[in-house]
Amino acid sequence: MSVKVGELYASLGLDDSGFQQGMAQAENRSGRLMDVLKVGVAGAAAAVGAAFIGMAKTGAENVAAIEDATHRFQSETGAAEEEAERFSDTIQN
Repeated sequence: MSVKVGELYASLGLDDSGFQQGMAQAENRSGRLMDVLKVGVAGAAAAVGAAFIGMAKTGAENVAAIEDATHRFQSETGAAEEEAERFSDTIQN
């Protein structure tokens, strides 16, 4: 047998405005951080690209200098092609 004694109702209210404001600020800050990181990564990529271009240019200039030195060696000494190649190998290493 059961008897109904009474009913109890409760309504809870929550003021989450501070939480919402904090979340909005965190989202704003993370967005700004991402912008800074994007600029930093782009700058680093540009610097690396410029360094590679500089190294390639220097490498090409070095190859040209070795070829010029080898031709001068061959023309000034009358060296055969094989001797000129050994000279080139020597100055490269």
